[in-house]
Amino acid sequence: MTPRKLTYAALAVTLLLALPASAQDYAQDCNANGYVITAARGTFAGAPVYLGKSCDAFHAAHGEGKWCWQNNGINVNLPTGNWLLAKVELTCQNAALDELACSCIDFSNGGN
Repeated sequence: MTPRKLTYAALAVTLLLALPASAQDYAQDCNANGYVITAARGTFAGAPVYLGKSCDAFHAAHGEGKWCWQNNGINVNLPTGNWLLAKVELTCQNAALDELACSCIDFSNGGN
C-alpha cells in the first residue's frame, strides 16, 4: 500500500468514526442568534455547535468558522476541519431564521 492510499484510508476511517450516522443523532434548538445543534455522539458530542444568523459557526473545541446548508445536510467549516451534519434540516418557529440565505451555493458563488 502506498502512503497516499494509506492516508485516504485513514481519513475515511476517521470521518466514519467522528460523524454521527443520521439526523436522529442530533437535537436542535434555536434562539435569537441562530441554531444550536447538539450531538449524542461523534465529533461534536459534549458541546453544542452554534450556527449563527450571519452563517457563522462556533464550537468550543473546534473554534469559529462558517456554515451552510445543502440538500443532504449542513456543512460546518471550522479551523479543525469541515464536517457534514448528514440529513439535518434546520427548522425553527422563528420566521427570521427560516429566511436565512446560508446556502452552500451562495458560498461557492462568492457570497457570505
